[in-house]
Amino acid sequence: MIAAADLAVVHCSQLITVAGPARPRIGNELRELAIVPDGALRIRDGRIAAAGPRAEIERGLAAETKIVDAGGCVVMPGFVDAHTHAVFAGTRVDEYERRAAQSAQAILATVASQAKGANIAFATDYALSDHPATAIVEAARRHGCDAIFMSTHARTGWSALVHGSETHDVLVNSDIPTLVYR
Repeated sequence: MIAAADLAVVHCSQLITVAGPARPRIGNELRELAIVPDGALRIRDGRIAAAGPRAEIERGLAAETKIVDAGGCVVMPGFVDAHTHAVFAGTRVDEYERRAAQSAQAILATVASQAKGANIAFATDYALSDHPATAIVEAARRHGCDAIFMSTHARTGWSALVHGSETHDVLVNSDIPTLVYR
């Protein structure tokens, strides 16, 4: 077991923290964030042990500490509002899927209208899936597509590790030619 720290995240252009009073925040306090330029985190036993300026955090690191370079990106906590109300009595997955489907239909209706106005043959399709790359390939097969056209965020380094790439997954797992726009 590493004595000083298990993990350190360094080279954060900005480290955003919710450091503040040692009690639940109320009112306008909920809007207060601390922004540490050139920040870093030290994590021990799966918990944040220290957060602050990079130079200060790096001074206390052991040689065995695993270093993760944030690549000059902003690092912030994941804000998750995981509450629900008793009136919903269960999950709201159905509501989410209904809203997602309505949103997809509205977007596709706009695109279909523009394609029709330009005399372009066009069909719409959407899928709700936990695995978007698989859904894209399945839709291309279902419609007999000769090719898949996708865009990419072209993420690299830390960002690619955190976000992954649906485009990469389609390229790796599809036998349908795929054109990628960047």
